[in-house]
Amino acid sequence: MIDRRNEPEEIKEAEGSSMPWKVKAAIDAAGGRVPKIFYETGAVGKEPVSVLIGKDPIEVAEQICEIARLYHGKR
Repeated sequence: MIDRRNEPEEIKEAEGSSMPWKVKAAIDAAGGRVPKIFYETGAVGKEPVSVLIGKDPIEVAEQICEIARLYHGKR
């Protein structure tokens, strides 16, 4: 999980610099490994977001379908 409240002010203010900070924060939170999925909390002016990572759009779509199957099976 990435807590956007921890984002440094200089990153918040520089257009386009949030994504590299978020990627580093996600990798740090996963113990140095690139996570398949991460969640970032919202902050003032920032909505909460879940990010699913894959090698291409097909892999991401397959992962989403698997999550949906697992979720549906628990109902």
